[in-house]
Amino acid sequence: MEDILMRSELPKLEHQAYIYGNWWGPDPSEWAQYTVTDGSWNRMGYSNPEVDTLFADGDLALTEADRRAAYASIQQIMLDDMPRVPLFDSGPYSFARRTELAGWFSQDPVSFRSDLRGLKPAA
Repeated sequence: MEDILMRSELPKLEHQAYIYGNWWGPDPSEWAQYTVTDGSWNRMGYSNPEVDTLFADGDLALTEADRRAAYASIQQIMLDDMPRVPLFDSGPYSFARRTELAGWFSQDPVSFRSDLRGLKPAA
């Protein structure tokens, strides 16, 4: 119940800080929902018109170089503004791994999360 109440209070932006887990990527355009002024998960209340424009530029870029430049600029601005301080990150994506070992991923709460505690020699 507390979680439900907290989620309803976050959009009011009357908090000084919050701790919330999520993952970003693998495509940097996914960051926009957490970062642009009207992003669906922007619980920080962060707003920077330049960042908003750069995310739009990245989405519309026709070359990889232009896309990379937009997201590199966003990254630098975020380092300077520091609206979010990630304590750790985990993503539900595939990872390169050695086939001689098994048990790389946990099955709960979400599979595909790297979990080194279950490693053992492959059968």
